[in-house]
Amino acid sequence: MRRASAWRRLGWAGAAVAVAVAMGPALPDLPRTDPPQVGFSFSPVAAGYAGLDPNAALSELLRRLRPDVVRLPVYWSDVAPAPHHFAFGEVDGMLTLVAAHNAQPGQRPTHVVLVVGARNLGFPEVYLPEWIPPEKALSVAALVRGPDYAEYLTASVRRYAHNPLLQAWQVENEPLDDVASGQPVNVAMPVAQVRAEVDSVHLLDPHHPVAVTTYNSAHVDLDAVGSSRFGEVFAHLPGPQPVGHPLSALEVSDVLGLDVYVITGNTSALADVPAARRIGWKHDILDYWSQRALAQGKQLWVTELQAAPWPGTDGFTPDDLLLSASQYADSSANLVLLWGVESWVRDPRWWNAGVAAVRILRGHDPQDAQRAIWSF
Repeated sequence: MRRASAWRRLGWAGAAVAVAVAMGPALPDLPRTDPPQVGFSFSPVAAGYAGLDPNAALSELLRRLRPDVVRLPVYWSDVAPAPHHFAFGEVDGMLTLVAAHNAQPGQRPTHVVLVVGARNLGFPEVYLPEWIPPEKALSVAALVRGPDYAEYLTASVRRYAHNPLLQAWQVENEPLDDVASGQPVNVAMPVAQVRAEVDSVHLLDPHHPVAVTTYNSAHVDLDAVGSSRFGEVFAHLPGPQPVGHPLSALEVSDVLGLDVYVITGNTSALADVPAARRIGWKHDILDYWSQRALAQGKQLWVTELQAAPWPGTDGFTPDDLLLSASQYADSSANLVLLWGVESWVRDPRWWNAGVAAVRILRGHDPQDAQRAIWSF
């Protein structure tokens, strides 16, 4: 009876940790890729905000960009329309489009990273089923520890673990960070909870790596001190501070995913620093974290490379995207995913820049890449 009570107190997450530890490492060291795989993140929600038909937009992006990888969300809010009932039609539909793209003669094969989590791609960041009581919706961390979420996670992983398109999982989106979500509470999750969720996915699918994402500081020196033993002391000093949780995200996952932005609504303090210099700083940061990941037998991915202006913020241009691609192509990241591609569909300037950026990231000369835009 004491043992049974202990398991109940641990809950599903604690049980998964215990089993995963007993099983040992889920995966061997992950190989390097040079040049990096290249692709994009796609959100049907973002496509809808842009006034697009999501399926048509995804098909067009696949055709024009010919990605190695597409990152797709499995929104809890969409796949669980009622308690204990699941409807995966939207995700299945996106995977069908990817499979149809791959079936065309001469196409570069595309694989997918599936994002599971209450925290998921795009604003409002937190995607909960409508049947969750409002008072419970205010504590995302508590919800993720509960049986309803465990049922969603289990159903999602079991459904897609054997899909031949699957390359990897991502657990939550920036789960360690408190981001603007429209909710009046802190939506960050404890490190131990994210680790437990990663271990649960490993238990359900021991054959695919799991990524955890975060953002990071503007300059590598801030990241270095923030991840050092002096980080807590530095936090009490005046001046610029490290942001994000890259070290924790690396330690709990197989893959560290960094979301790399240079001009956003939160970068006003850098108004006097040109975008080109900020992009160079990010290159140094990617080199730093790729070495930290390599030392642990893990990979670094750029899970979101800014590829469009931040909503409501001017300053990021197609030329900045091309420069970012040139800088990050040799940053030792294994995978680079463009973010904001849904906004390109009605803008030829961004289309041309995006296609050229993909070619640059694949190792083509930047000038040749811009001259040799693929025919659409």
